[in-house]
Amino acid sequence: PDKALIWDGLLLDITERRLAEETARRNEIRFRKLFENAAFGIVICELIRDESGRVVDVLHLQANRAIEIHAGLLPSQIEGKTASQIGSAEEIARPLAIYGSVVERGQPERYEQYFPVYDRTLEVTAFQLEGDQLALCFIDLTERETARQERETLVAMHDSSPDFVGFADFDTQTIQYINPAGRQMVGVDRDEQVNRYRVRDFHPSSARRLLTEQAVPAAVANGQWKGEMLFLHKDGTEIPTSMVLMCHYAVDGTPRGLSTVSRDIRHDKHMAAQLAQADRLSNMGMLAAGVAHEINNPLSFVLYNLESLAEDIGRLPNQPEQVSLSDIQIRFQEALAGTRRIRDIARDLGTFSRVERDEPVCVQLKDVIEAALNMCFNEIKYRARVVKSYDEIAAVLASTGRLSQVF
Repeated sequence: PDKALIWDGLLLDITERRLAEETARRNEIRFRKLFENAAFGIVICELIRDESGRVVDVLHLQANRAIEIHAGLLPSQIEGKTASQIGSAEEIARPLAIYGSVVERGQPERYEQYFPVYDRTLEVTAFQLEGDQLALCFIDLTERETARQERETLVAMHDSSPDFVGFADFDTQTIQYINPAGRQMVGVDRDEQVNRYRVRDFHPSSARRLLTEQAVPAAVANGQWKGEMLFLHKDGTEIPTSMVLMCHYAVDGTPRGLSTVSRDIRHDKHMAAQLAQADRLSNMGMLAAGVAHEINNPLSFVLYNLESLAEDIGRLPNQPEQVSLSDIQIRFQEALAGTRRIRDIARDLGTFSRVERDEPVCVQLKDVIEAALNMCFNEIKYRARVVKSYDEIAAVLASTGRLSQVF
C-alpha cells in the first residue's frame, strides 16, 4: 500500500517491576513510620571489622526519637558515632560479640545489660537487616530492675527477721507466705507449703473473735491495726504476740491482702511479771520499818499486860484481896486487842505481797482501802491527815492483793 507504517522495536512487560517498586516504596514508608513512631528505642548500625574480619566496633547510622526515653541520649548524640566513642571497651565487649553472632547465624538475639554510660539497665534485641547492618531495639528496664532488687531486699529482710512475718489473701484468708521465724513460732516445717493453711489455723478460738471483729475491720478502715494477739503452735501452745496487722488494697481501692509483723512477747511478759514482783517486794521493804513500828506498839502493851497479869495471878492464891478480877479482865481484853491488831497487820502484809496467781473473789472495797491505809499509816501520819468517808457499795469481783497494791 501507498501508506504503510513500519514499526521495529522490542516490547517488555514491566508490570512486575513496577509492582515490586511500589511494594518496596510502601515497605519503606511503613518501616519509616515504625522507626519514627515506635515506643521503644531503635538504632540502625553497621559492624566494623578489622583486616582479619573480626568485629571490633559498631557504627550507629540512625536512631529514632524514642531512644532518648530508653537510653537517655538524643539521636544526634548517637548517630555517626561508634560504640567505642560512647562507652568503654569493657562495656561494649559483650554487645560486639552478640552482634557478630547475630550476623553470622542470621538469628536475632536478646540480652540485658547495665550500661554505666546511660546509668540504666537495658533490654536489647539485635537482628540482621542485610550484610553487616543490624537493627537494635532498646527497652529501659531500670524501673523493673529496681523494683526487682527492692523486692529481693524486702524478701531478704523478711526472711532474716526474728519476728513472725506473714501474708494472706483477703477474701479466702489463705496463707501466701510465712518467714522462717514465723514458721518456727507456729510449728510449720521450713519446706512445708503454707497455702494449705488459713489465718484461723494459727490462732486459738479466744483470739479469732478479736481478729475478725476488731483487728481486720480496723486494718481495712485505717490501713493497720496494733495490739496484742494470741498465736497457736501446732502442739496447742498459745503464744502472746505484739501484732501489727496491715491491709493492702487493689487499684480500685478494694482490700486484696493482709500482712502482719508479730513479735513473740512471752519473754517480755515473764520479765514484766518478775519486775512487778520485784517492785512489790521493794515496796514491802520500804514499808517494813513502818510495819515493824506498827507491830511494836501493840506488842509492847500486850507484853506489859501479860507480864503484869502473870505477876498478879501469881499472888492470887496467897493475896486474893490485892488482886482485882475486873482489872485482870481489862488487861486481858487489852492484850487480846493488841494481838488482834498484830494479826490484822500480818494479814494486810500477806495480802499486799500475794503474787498474781490469786483468784478473783468478792471484795469489799472499804476493807481493801482500810488494809492499804493500815500498811502505810506510819509513812503518812507525820505528813497528812486521812479523812475517811465511805458510801455503801456492793462487793466487786477482784483480787484483794492487786487492789491493795493499787490503793
